[in-house]
Amino acid sequence: MADVKTATLPSPFAIHIFVCTNSRTATGSDRERKSCGPLGGEKLRSDLKDWIKKEGLSTPRCRIRVNSSGCLDFCEQGVAVAAYPQGEFVLKATPGSLEEIKQKVRGWVDELTR
Repeated sequence: MADVKTATLPSPFAIHIFVCTNSRTATGSDRERKSCGPLGGEKLRSDLKDWIKKEGLSTPRCRIRVNSSGCLDFCEQGVAVAAYPQGEFVLKATPGSLEEIKQKVRGWVDELTR
């Protein structure tokens, strides 16, 4: 077995956003539970990523990354979005929540670039 090495490194991103795109299987034991993927998680992630790129918000001074994530444990409430190191969550999101999330992202960028 290879030796595993760990290290604590500074994040290369000033804002790292995770959008839950989890999709539960139709055969799993929790198949009756909601999941973020079918509730619009992937569309929300894609639209947010496209907007950040279009607006030029991710810069060398304030790098932003948007990733898909697995379950963040809030699927029953709608799509979950988490931002680090801000430590903020947006719950009950839908693709229609994009404007509200954009305002949050702009606020974080403003704080980091003052």
